[in-house]
Amino acid sequence: MFPKLKWMLLAAAILLGLVILWPRFYGGKASPKSGESSVAATPGSALPSDSLVRAKPVNYSSSEPLRPAAFAPAPGAVANAATNNTAGSFIPIAEASRPEELKPGSYEPEPKAKLVDWEILPPDPARPNVLTRARLLDVTGGAASAATSAAEAARISAAQGIKYPFVRVEEELVLNAQGKVASSRMTREMVADEIIVKFPEGTRMTAAAEIAAQLGGVAAEKPFAPMTWLIAVPVSLRAVPSAVEDSKSATPYAEYSEPNLLVRPVATPNDTRYNDLWHLNNTVELNRDIRAESAWDSDTNADGVIVAVIDTGVRYTHEDLAANMWVNPGETASNGIDDDSNGYVDDVYGADEYSNDGNPADGGGHGTMVSGYAGAVGNNGKGVTGVAWTGIKIMALRFIDQTGSTADNVACIDYAINKGAKVINASYGSAGSSLTESSAIQRAANAGIIMVAAAGNGGGDGVGDNNDTTPFYPASYTRSNIIAVGAT
Repeated sequence: MFPKLKWMLLAAAILLGLVILWPRFYGGKASPKSGESSVAATPGSALPSDSLVRAKPVNYSSSEPLRPAAFAPAPGAVANAATNNTAGSFIPIAEASRPEELKPGSYEPEPKAKLVDWEILPPDPARPNVLTRARLLDVTGGAASAATSAAEAARISAAQGIKYPFVRVEEELVLNAQGKVASSRMTREMVADEIIVKFPEGTRMTAAAEIAAQLGGVAAEKPFAPMTWLIAVPVSLRAVPSAVEDSKSATPYAEYSEPNLLVRPVATPNDTRYNDLWHLNNTVELNRDIRAESAWDSDTNADGVIVAVIDTGVRYTHEDLAANMWVNPGETASNGIDDDSNGYVDDVYGADEYSNDGNPADGGGHGTMVSGYAGAVGNNGKGVTGVAWTGIKIMALRFIDQTGSTADNVACIDYAINKGAKVINASYGSAGSSLTESSAIQRAANAGIIMVAAAGNGGGDGVGDNNDTTPFYPASYTRSNIIAVGAT
């Protein structure tokens, strides 16, 4: 089999199991507060076979800014979100922009989230029947927003395994002829106290700190991507759009600024038939598999192709995965040294951008399953088999738990580029697009890397949407190296 064709076949196969498996193992629910996330064992020894994966605590590195000291609202501010605290963490929202009949209810992706603030944005004259509603959520259930200091809020969030406690959600509301909401859909989720700022090449390295000071925020000590920084700002409903707008007139000149968008793993209905690995060889429904057995008659060895699984991490000790894991040739395991000087200590199997360390152990189970579908060791009398039985090298890159951010995702993409991956698997997505993410995917294309991206599974109805009219990113970017894959 020609090498390029082999990569394409392997890449196209990786996502066949992705878009159908998330809720069966993870249920779309938050991780248990104990710090352990349950991963169910399935019939037929399907991956993973053990019952528990321990989540790791969140840790911040110099590629992420420390939050401004006054980023958390004062006690009692949540009860009246229009009341400023002494640090100015909340901007008063006029009641006229918050009609009671349009007040948001619970937010399905984050059922325990507490509504901190919300408003209806000024309508677009060209679309008079469409409104945009923005809400600020505390996904810790209100604990972080009741904290008296940033340090306390950070401790609360870390204890719950939550990296981004404050989230801004933007939704599109379509009104009927009577002015009532006929339908709604989420258009963007973002970290509520961070923006991404990209500077032209050659800009002085102090530029991010200078702009951050003008915005009342704090910049990271180093960029997370080429000339691209995170800047943290005091949290409020309008913090991110205001900071993005204000950065346009700040000095020095920034090439662009944008929100740090959040993405989520894809999900589909929970169906026990998905336990049967029918995607490899479906004996019940014709043309509903990848004809794996025919391919295996030709070859079962991926000949060293490195597949970067950017996901919840990978349980690299699993009996069906250990032999097919990528191992960083420049790193010595467990010596506490960054041997290859890439910023990660002991990044033997990959990296964890969510917790900012070199141990990409699986925090949710999804990444382990994805890896199994791509490259579980075949013909060994154990568990399941992947598309490639041997020779595949699975690079574990963790950036997501319940949610993951654009900045962490891009850092994973660049890691994969720098370490020689040939395929990137992306079983996550968002309705919002990002220049930063798109640029990273182009860098991957320039390095000859294929990105396999989930096409998404529709909105609340769970019915797949036409991505030409309802984009889902990264699958909907027009980069030449993207293969968008859906379920059959």
